[in-house]
Amino acid sequence: MPSEYKREVKGIVHGKSESGKTTFVEPEALVELNNEIAELEQDERYEINRLLRELTDTLRPFSPLIRNYHEVLTTFDLVRAKANFAIEIKANLPQLSKNSVVRLVNAYHPLLYLQNKTQNKEIIPLSIELSQESRIVIISGPNAGGKSITLKTVGLLQLMLQSGMLVPAEEKSEMCFFNHLLADIGDSQSIEYALSTYSSRLIRMNQFLRMANNRTLILIDEFGTGTDPELGGAIAEVVLEELNKRKAFGVFTTHYTNIKLLADHLEGVRNASMLFDPETLQPKYKLISGQPGSSYTFEVAERIGLPKHVLDRAKKKVQQDKIKLNEMLSTLHSQRVQQEQQLATLKKKEERTTAASEKFEQLREKLETKMEVEKTKYEEMRKLAELGRRMQSLAEEWDKSKDKKPVIKKFVGQMTAEKKKKAADNAPDKVEKRRLALIERLKKEIQIGSKVRMLKGKQIGIVEEIKKNTIYVNFGTMLAKVAIENLEIADTD
Repeated sequence: MPSEYKREVKGIVHGKSESGKTTFVEPEALVELNNEIAELEQDERYEINRLLRELTDTLRPFSPLIRNYHEVLTTFDLVRAKANFAIEIKANLPQLSKNSVVRLVNAYHPLLYLQNKTQNKEIIPLSIELSQESRIVIISGPNAGGKSITLKTVGLLQLMLQSGMLVPAEEKSEMCFFNHLLADIGDSQSIEYALSTYSSRLIRMNQFLRMANNRTLILIDEFGTGTDPELGGAIAEVVLEELNKRKAFGVFTTHYTNIKLLADHLEGVRNASMLFDPETLQPKYKLISGQPGSSYTFEVAERIGLPKHVLDRAKKKVQQDKIKLNEMLSTLHSQRVQQEQQLATLKKKEERTTAASEKFEQLREKLETKMEVEKTKYEEMRKLAELGRRMQSLAEEWDKSKDKKPVIKKFVGQMTAEKKKKAADNAPDKVEKRRLALIERLKKEIQIGSKVRMLKGKQIGIVEEIKKNTIYVNFGTMLAKVAIENLEIADTD
């Protein structure tokens, strides 16, 4: 209430506003009621605490069982979450090896997969292998080409496997469990501990050298950078040699030429690079093994628009050997891009050829079936014609003869003989004997270059190849594979 009226109301003053114009007064008539309410609220709290204590005392004997239930439910929830995530990223269980090995086939970074899936973008899979013969892979190439994401994909998938998760790679991939996973990715400088970028890198290198063995996986991004390139490159060379001596496994990315050259001569170390189109200067995001990559420093600078005279002066300041090496790597990558394009074209042609071959095989089977039906019909018509001629002859004798008994006897005799002949002709041994005799006769007649046609067919073809009882005939638009007994020599007169 306004402060000027505070003495007109009997009660307890609880305070004033900051301006002093308002005074907070509890009227005397409400004091008793508020006290009663406060007591009831306190009694309620006491009752709630009492009930909770009784309930706790009742459940306390079952606390071990409740904890077990909690652990089981937590485990089920974790397994279900892993399974749902595996379905979402199309993950599989790779083959597990007791030996140190990482062989990923068509793998991809799960977060990149989900991001590209949301944006309807294509994701390019990764295939990489770390084995006893090539334990350490040195990845080089231009910036924004996919080196770091390749390294992170290997590390993340290894962590997923060792955390009991399925990995987004084909089932024929092979992985193992490492004892140490060591990584140097990103800038680790610290103002608090007075560490520069390079100092922090050296500290990590020291840790890696102390812990590295044949069950260690090491991931280093921008290997050797952070100080003078020549001096830093020398230290990086020695570190690489030491890690290789300790049989450690690893994936390193670098721009240093000396590291690329060392990897080419050091046993157990292999070069790799990210495919790059030198014409468009666009990354392909595809890892190729066994070949170092150019950083495309001058090409990118020229594409951006740096003046030509500036680039020429810069090239003069660089050792000619390094420029030649970069040009050679650029040429190799250009050839590799062309090979990839040619391979894609050949693959499409092969798919079309396979489809055409399958279609041809279906048509050939239909043609052979039709030919068999026509052959059967022809044989039946021939027999009917022969029977018709005999019936015609008997009918003429019937009309001329006065004594019908000889004619009837002759008719019955012919029918009986025909029936016996038919039974004898259809005997399996005789059918096979006739077929073999036909084949032998046709083998003498049909040679490579002979003109033939299907039985009762019209189109004439040329024999191109003979394999036992199978003849390959070129009918102009197609090459047919035909059993020899289904062919006849074409009459070209």
